[in-house]
Amino acid sequence: MVVDHLTVGPPTRQDHRHGTPFEGSQRRPHAGVGEHHVGLGKGPAQVFGRRAPVIVTTAMVARMKPGSVIVDLAAENGGNVECSRLNEEVIVHGVQVLGPRNLAGHVPRTASEMYSNNLGNLIEHFWDRETKTFRLDPQSDILTDCLLTHGGTIRNEKIRQLADARIAAEAGATA
Repeated sequence: MVVDHLTVGPPTRQDHRHGTPFEGSQRRPHAGVGEHHVGLGKGPAQVFGRRAPVIVTTAMVARMKPGSVIVDLAAENGGNVECSRLNEEVIVHGVQVLGPRNLAGHVPRTASEMYSNNLGNLIEHFWDRETKTFRLDPQSDILTDCLLTHGGTIRNEKIRQLADARIAAEAGATA
């Protein structure tokens, strides 16, 4: 669980003596969390098969700067933030506390959708519907960094520099 400047570190030997990580005395809520001007907090700290430990209390959230946001990734298992509620947005003294269910499971899908939309839009921009061909203009600002090769030459400057450096290195190795 990280809340701006507050970091609750990895479990110590002391923690494991009490059964599971985060149950030891060093993993109690950090009293000073509300003293920081927090912009964004995130989690989780959880032990699978058990209720997630409360690391940030409602009183601590109430002392945070209004406009701060906390995303409690352990909300599904009880939450690391005392006032978080599963699949709800809770406002505590101007601090937004989110408790999404399985947020990590949605990120790859969203990223894939965004990437496919970008590729679709790129292709559509250069697609001539009448002739059913691509209109590739190597001088286009859009294609400057996207087009690696065209007409048998390397068009992308970064790729050209890498290729030239490799050719020079291979020539030096054989000399």
